[in-house]
Amino acid sequence: MRAAAFIFILISAQLGLAFDFTVEQAATIPLGASEKLTIDISNPLNVSDTFNIAVSGQKPWMTLSPTMVIANASSSATVNLYLTTTPETPIGLYILKINIESVNTGEKIIKESYVSVIKGEITKIEDVIIRGDFEPKGNVTVEINIKNYALTTVNNLMLNATVRSTKIMSDFSEVIEKIDPNQTIGITRQFALPEYSELGRYRIELSLFYENRVSRAEEDFTVIEKAVIEEGSEDIFMIFGSGKKITVKNYGNTAGTTEITKTVSPLESFFFSGSPDLIEGDTYKWILSLEPGEEAIVEYRTDFLLLFIAFVAAAVAAWFFFFKIRTVSVRKHIIQKKKIEEGEEFTVGVEVKNSTGSSLSNVVVKDLVPPVFSAKDTVGPKPAKKVAKIGTELTWRIDELAAGEVRILTYKIIPMFGVGGQAKLPRAIARFKVKEKMIQSNSNVALLGTKSKE
Repeated sequence: MRAAAFIFILISAQLGLAFDFTVEQAATIPLGASEKLTIDISNPLNVSDTFNIAVSGQKPWMTLSPTMVIANASSSATVNLYLTTTPETPIGLYILKINIESVNTGEKIIKESYVSVIKGEITKIEDVIIRGDFEPKGNVTVEINIKNYALTTVNNLMLNATVRSTKIMSDFSEVIEKIDPNQTIGITRQFALPEYSELGRYRIELSLFYENRVSRAEEDFTVIEKAVIEEGSEDIFMIFGSGKKITVKNYGNTAGTTEITKTVSPLESFFFSGSPDLIEGDTYKWILSLEPGEEAIVEYRTDFLLLFIAFVAAAVAAWFFFFKIRTVSVRKHIIQKKKIEEGEEFTVGVEVKNSTGSSLSNVVVKDLVPPVFSAKDTVGPKPAKKVAKIGTELTWRIDELAAGEVRILTYKIIPMFGVGGQAKLPRAIARFKVKEKMIQSNSNVALLGTKSKE
């Protein structure tokens, strides 16, 4: 008989007649409340069966009764899991695995059920974390975690936050479209503490509004006592130097001291202007003590204008020395001071002086006699003459002109008609080479005749 029953059980199992059970898939229970999960076990076999029940994930505030039950042939049996929470029960979502085993067949079936313990507000602000620089003008970061303990999606949530001490300092809002069951949403916001924020305790107050409900939370932080000194600088425009204007201000909540330094080279120190409090070698220092909200300005300049002027003066002096003094100078003059009359003779002198500091060779001196005069030789070196439309060109060639030597070249001119007043004669020139470079010096303008009397 037993063997026949066993064979029947096996055949029934293969035909899909094995046991099954049902249990609520999810349940929500507030703190301080009691609920129960009902487990219905069905036995389709034509023989009675015994079932052992176990719950994985069971907590102390959960009671399973009974843990073993007999289901008659083609009938069912009921088992209850009692849930009794207290105010101290941790809120959250609990996953239970219900394990039922048939004694007759050894078959096991495991199903899950979800129990949500809530605080009466389904979705809540889980925690608030504040970090950052808790000082005037400091950047503060707020991390807010919001969790949905319900088994349904919550839509259209509004989070409001206010940062305050004795008055509101900052606030912000955040719209949350939805939170799915058991989902946690993190919100991170940053804000800057105001200038001169006072020492003391500050608080961030949070309110989460949804479905005519509200979840509130708050968190404190402390602003420390600190001088927050900031500086800004701008360049001062200078043509022959550089300068800087530095503005320093204390944005903190207590007095503080700061130091500005500038490295000045020995050369710069001669042209530096400013008022440092301390000089240590090539380091100039300004020491500033500032109360909260106090501002100070430091200015300094390095002006190379005087150096530039000295350089230009030296360059001009060098140019004058090498190109005006250390050169071949040519001076032209008229020996006689008399009226310009037809046939009168005038002696023209061209003085050539070597001031280069060295001997010169092949110095060429030229002068031009206008066509209204005739030229006549005098005692001394005779020039070569060349007649052109513009007048008579006179040329002297000096083979050697020693350093410091002066040569005076003369010739006579005779006007072809009289002229009242004075007449300007062309400049004489001298050409010579210095270090393979051809250089030309021009004489002054010589005046012939005498001034007219009015």
